[in-house]
Order: sequence, then structure tokens, then C-alpha cells
Amino acid sequence: MKAAESGSELIERRLADLKKQLDIASAAVATGTIDVETFPSADARVLTAASPPFGPSWPKTGITTIIMGILGFVLAALVAMLRANGPLNFND
Repeated sequence: MKAAESGSELIERRLADLKKQLDIASAAVATGTIDVETFPSADARVLTAASPPFGPSWPKTGITTIIMGILGFVLAALVAMLRANGPLNFND
């Protein structure tokens, strides 16, 4: 029984908070201004300031260089074969 009463009190308190936020939002729409501090962002808090990363996290330069090297070699070989035997033969 106490748990149900405690749960209903919690729900009533949350509904009252939401009604207050709705009233503030309605007033903000009417005036065109809003105070950012009025609305909590999912009860989040900023613990420390953001710091820049130590280095790039993406793309991985080692694997990217290897893949691009292989792709460049294959593409160069394909173009060479087409020029020698295919429609890109300009020697005729």
C-alpha cells in the first residue's frame, strides 16, 4: 500500500514538473524567448569541460594507405591492360 502511495506521489510530482515546463514553453512561444536553464536535459550534468582529442580516431591511416596502394596498383594494371589490348589502344 505504501509503495502505491509513494509511486502515485512520484507521478504527481513529475506531472506537476511537466505542467510547469509546458507553461514555461507556452510563455516562451508567446514571447519568442526562452531561458535555457529552465529545461533539464535528461537530468544530465557537465562534469568537466571537453578536451580536444590527442590524435585522429578515424580513418586509420595505416590500413587506409595499404588499401589505397593496392587499389591504385590494380587500377593502374587494369588501365595498362586496356590500353595494350582493349578499346584504349591508341597505337593503331
